[in-house]
Amino acid sequence: MLLDRLRERGSPAHAALLRVVLAVHVLFVLQSPALGLLIEVEPELHPQASVVGGAAFYALLSPDRVALLQLVGTLAAACVAVGLAGRVALGILLISFLATQMYWFGGTLFHDDWIYFVFPMLAFLTATESTAYSVDGWLRRAKVEAETQRREARLIVESWVFWIGFVYLAAGIAKLFPLSKGVVWLSGIAAQEFAIEFVRQSPAVALFGEPVFPYEQRWIFMLGSIATVAIEIGAVAVWFTRRAYLPIAVGIFAMHIGIWLVGIPGFVGMFSVLVLALLPAGVFAKADAWWTRVATSSS
Repeated sequence: MLLDRLRERGSPAHAALLRVVLAVHVLFVLQSPALGLLIEVEPELHPQASVVGGAAFYALLSPDRVALLQLVGTLAAACVAVGLAGRVALGILLISFLATQMYWFGGTLFHDDWIYFVFPMLAFLTATESTAYSVDGWLRRAKVEAETQRREARLIVESWVFWIGFVYLAAGIAKLFPLSKGVVWLSGIAAQEFAIEFVRQSPAVALFGEPVFPYEQRWIFMLGSIATVAIEIGAVAVWFTRRAYLPIAVGIFAMHIGIWLVGIPGFVGMFSVLVLALLPAGVFAKADAWWTRVATSSS
């Protein structure tokens, strides 16, 4: 189980990979043209949107301030990617990321990357010696304990694994309750309406000139809706056994690629970052041995 795995020695190289990929992904999110267009529009808070800090906080997010947060966040993301300024850079990145995500959600009512990545960023923020493969680690290599890095690397990786199970379990439960909503979802009506609404953004239509299956057939969407709930709730298996890692990863990728084909692409990229936490630690054995020598060498 997940709690038992916390007692194992982790891979600093694995944690470093997660840090770099997370920082690069958030950097691209902050530089998204869609956010730039939203700044130009100067949106008001959507009546149905609930954001951190409420309407008063949203009112503080003027276009100029959001643009500044974009710049500051981008610089912080670059620092996190190379491991410079450690938790200071990560804290600045977290604030910039969350504020711009609230600006996006409040103006569009589309949830974005923050649900996926705020908790993984907090996992790094609470670590004290997550400096493997970083500028900070290189500068402090005489003071860094390899065993401490291995312990904190395990905590970071397993925090990500926990979050994969939690996010998808919560998504599956949210589709089923209240029960009246669950009946509608399992019937395929909601998925069919989504597909029709986004048909003009569908890569399948762009590639082939027409949908890859008949949109008027409800049973196709019903099967897809049932499979989606089963995969999402089944993702909790990663908490209990590593044997579930591969089938859950394949199932979630298949689900997101199906969603991408009908015009909703973002989830493939987000899960591509999170799924790296499911890589086996043995993959990084040689890299860890090299970093241990570097981290324990004299300055």
